[in-house]
Amino acid sequence: MGCCSLSADPQTALQVEGLAADPTAELALLQLPRSFAHLAHLGLRGTTLGANALCAMVVLACHDASRPPLTLECSDSRLGPCGALKLAAAVEGAVALRGLHAARNGFGGAALAALLAALTGQRCLRTLGIGGNLLPGKGMHT
Repeated sequence: MGCCSLSADPQTALQVEGLAADPTAELALLQLPRSFAHLAHLGLRGTTLGANALCAMVVLACHDASRPPLTLECSDSRLGPCGALKLAAAVEGAVALRGLHAARNGFGGAALAALLAALTGQRCLRTLGIGGNLLPGKGMHT
């Protein structure tokens, strides 16, 4: 079971921690960009939603220049190397990604390099947290 909190202005920040993967949660994640047009911070630390739903949401939220830049927190979400490659594809060319915090996901060296290459040159990106990804992770999801 996850914990959810909204900012004082519910349209700018949403913090969800420990949310377990299920079809309803994944559908809700995909609806966030439409439901929260001014969302600027999305905290998904420790969730097990998997890379597919996470990356689809990133594409919807971060490839639209009319949206405010998003800071995404998905550390400790057990994405693994495959998830890092999917995330790299999702963030490549993003125009509204202000921050990405994806520490301790067990990406491994090659997938981490692919993610960094995808982020290179992004003008909007201000913060990046990717520590602890060269260590093997437990129970990685794809």
